[in-house]
Amino acid sequence: MKQLKPHSRLIPSLLLALLMVGILLIFLVYHNALVGTNAKANETGAIVSILLSAAVAVALFLQTTRVISKNQGLSDEVASLKRTIKASQQKEVVVETTTEITIDTNAEAEKLIPNAEVDDQVSFLEKLLSNIAKQHDIVQGLAYLKDTETGIFSFKAGYAFYTETAPPTYTEGETLSGQVAKNKQILNISDIPSDYITILSGLGKGSPKHLLIIPILGIDEQCIGIIELASFSRINSANEEIFALLGKKLGVLITNTHKHIEE
Repeated sequence: MKQLKPHSRLIPSLLLALLMVGILLIFLVYHNALVGTNAKANETGAIVSILLSAAVAVALFLQTTRVISKNQGLSDEVASLKRTIKASQQKEVVVETTTEITIDTNAEAEKLIPNAEVDDQVSFLEKLLSNIAKQHDIVQGLAYLKDTETGIFSFKAGYAFYTETAPPTYTEGETLSGQVAKNKQILNISDIPSDYITILSGLGKGSPKHLLIIPILGIDEQCIGIIELASFSRINSANEEIFALLGKKLGVLITNTHKHIEE
């Protein structure tokens, strides 16, 4: 025989049926008592007793149904909470079992360095910026190198860069690029002003919102150059690591080439 659960919908119906049967039995008992004794005086009392019994029965029935409904609501909430927890646990398992994609930062940085003569600084840096633009979402690039005697950073090469006047020079601590040269740490800026950088093309002009400034660090950890990269898309932390390593590799390459020329 199937066992009824505490919140079963059949319980109120069964309870109501039992109460109705109980009231009917009480009525029959009083009726038989009155018929047997012919006591009409007790008829009113019997009717009142039956009505009171019916009222109590109905009150008990309503109270029971309210309790059952409340329990049913609580049971539904508990079941819904269990389903939510289970779904969350399954999602966490999927995330944990997902294979992480790792990036070989060193290999990515090496791919950006061109196969060109480093002593021809302009051609080398132009090819470098071109490689960066092809492999990353970069729309403009500038490269500066430091004069070892004056300490001034001067423009050497550019990609998709046009200006009617010569790019400004700076020293360590001057302008954002000069501050990067002083701190020797990469700087990733988002939401730059719309008139800060302008890109010209056959389709018109636009203003990138993201700027990455990379220090080129020599063997002695001194900044010998700066690379500025502009993009319409956000430059993520993974690319930051690639470009930071690229700056160190370029510094070693340029420093060694410069020493070789002096010798």
